[in-house]
Amino acid sequence: GDAEVRFNYKLSDLHAAVGGVQLGRLDAFVARRREIAARYGQALTGRSCGLPEQVPGHIFFRYVVRVEGEVEGHIAAFERRGVAARRPVFCPLHRALGTGGFPGAEAAQGSALSLPIYPALSEEGVETVIRAAREVLS
Repeated sequence: GDAEVRFNYKLSDLHAAVGGVQLGRLDAFVARRREIAARYGQALTGRSCGLPEQVPGHIFFRYVVRVEGEVEGHIAAFERRGVAARRPVFCPLHRALGTGGFPGAEAAQGSALSLPIYPALSEEGVETVIRAAREVLS
């Protein structure tokens, strides 16, 4: 009916042109994400955090670690070291819908932390994240 939520996903010509160029660079973007993820994995092995599984084909859109203790405290500790670590999901879907009964999602929301990982992250930025992670996740 008329009360249904609708979306307009049309791209402007400019956005379509930018998207087309970005698609041509997709392989390089994914390779850079995988390179950063490998470095994070090497640096954080043996730390008090759960690391992402090494799944074939993983593109590392996010680099999510499981932390012990309150996530907000970890976020603040990273922030003090100049690193913008965040929750991977702002609000779990079931909360947004006002439903319950998803203890796994609640547990993940309470222990998951996403470290910066994007293709344009500089070498200095990667080292800053690693240094901060080694301190915060010791």
